[in-house]
Amino acid sequence: MSDSSIFKDGFNKANLKLLRALVDKALADLDPMIEVKPGNISFTEGSCTLKVEFSVKGKMGKEETLAIQYARLFGLDPSLRPDIPRIGVSRLVKYSARSSEYPWVIENAEGKHYKFKEADANRYFKKA
Repeated sequence: MSDSSIFKDGFNKANLKLLRALVDKALADLDPMIEVKPGNISFTEGSCTLKVEFSVKGKMGKEETLAIQYARLFGLDPSLRPDIPRIGVSRLVKYSARSSEYPWVIENAEGKHYKFKEADANRYFKKA
């Protein structure tokens, strides 16, 4: 690989961007049913660690499964898909017990995530 010379002095913030692009490209066509989400990179001059999450498209991950359990615990209906103003049709995808102000995360049809307060979650996802 001709770009390997940029790593001769070790890892740094600048060349890690290139490394991430190379990893993304290598994993992009892994399998049509597998979604790849690269995460944070931690590094020293001589080594780096890249978190990569693999998920099967159309299946729920750990965060969404946990959000459904919390929703049921708090009397919310995780099967609801309300049309929320300025956001669109959305669903609950994450609950963070450590976040006191915005514990819920919703996802709209375009895949964009929004933080939600407890009161807003109750307003749109409360069981009828």
